[in-house]
This record gives sequence, C-alpha cells and structure tokens, in this order.
Amino acid sequence: MMVKKKTGLPKKAIVAVCLSAVLVLLVAGCGAAPKSGADNPDKGQKQGDSVAVAWSMDSDCGMCHAQQKESQAKTGTQACIHATSAKATCGSCHNDAAALGKVHEGKTATDKMPSKLTKSTVSRASCQAAGCHTAEGPEFEALTASVETFVDGAGKMVNPHQVIAQVGHEEMVCASCHNEHDGKPVADMAYCATCHHSGTFAPCVSCHG
Repeated sequence: MMVKKKTGLPKKAIVAVCLSAVLVLLVAGCGAAPKSGADNPDKGQKQGDSVAVAWSMDSDCGMCHAQQKESQAKTGTQACIHATSAKATCGSCHNDAAALGKVHEGKTATDKMPSKLTKSTVSRASCQAAGCHTAEGPEFEALTASVETFVDGAGKMVNPHQVIAQVGHEEMVCASCHNEHDGKPVADMAYCATCHHSGTFAPCVSCHG
C-alpha cells in the first residue's frame, strides 16, 4: 500500500509565520503616527480654522464677495452695465487702496461679508473720472430734473442731484444713492428718511436748533 506523502509547512511553522506578519503590521502602524512640532505643519490647527486673507488690489474679489461679483453679469444691475459697457473692474470704482488695505487687515475667508460699505466708499472722483460720469453743475442737475421719486409729506419735490450740492449733504457721494450691485440700484424716500425722519425736507435746524 502506497502512503501519500504530506506536503506544505507544519502547523507550528504556519503559526510562526502569522505571528511574524502581525508584528510587522503593528510596527508599521506605529511608524505612521503623526509627527509633532516643526515636522507637522498642521499641529495646533483645529477643524474649521479660518484662513487669513492675503488681500491686495490685484486680488480676485469674487473669492469672498461672490454676490457682488455675480452682479457684474446679472442683467438689470448697474454693475453689469459698468462691466460690459465700460469694461470696469472692482478696482475701477473701489480704488482707495489705503482704506481697503486697512479694512481687510485680519480678515479671513469665513468672515461674514458686510451688506454695505461702512469703512470705505466709492468717491465722487472715481465716478467722475475722465471718460465716465463727467457732468457737473447745471448739466449734472439736469440729468435728474424730471425725477419725481423724492416727494416729502408736505408735497415738496426735490431734484436729488441738486440736493447733494446743498449745505448739510457734504458727506453724500454717488454711492450713497446708487447701489451698483443691487437689483434696486437707486435709493428712494426711505434713504432720505434716515435723516429727514420728520417726513419733510425741512432743514434739520427746524427741530434740532
């Protein structure tokens, strides 16, 4: 009777090989532990940490101000007209580098975006730059002579371009009434009421003597 010869490794040898493989995996796992100190650039950063904004006049404003950027391609906004007709960019109007640099100090990409400019503005000089809105004096006032939007409770109607040249309105600029990025680009009586809260265009000294 022929006895079939056994092949392969003995059971003890198989167990030894398996144990060796387990040890190798454990050692490899320890070696893959995160480094610390200078070798680990992510040390100290928690999930959700904000990334500081490195702002400059050449920055892509749309990375943070997405809504304003989108308005440049949205029909019906003045921003779209400026971008398509005059080829204006953000820096064409928002060109006060010093003020903007200060506003962006310490800002991060996750900060809440302001709904309007509070610490910087678009100057009249920007709007009246050569080739843009160059009308002045009587010609400037004539542009809105037929506007009937601004009528107070006493029935007095005013020409907005005439008003901004009067005493008491020195701080008003084009952007005070004209919101280029909004679907409602021109202010109405609600804006006037922020100062003329009595409902009439009477001078402030009439009540605040």
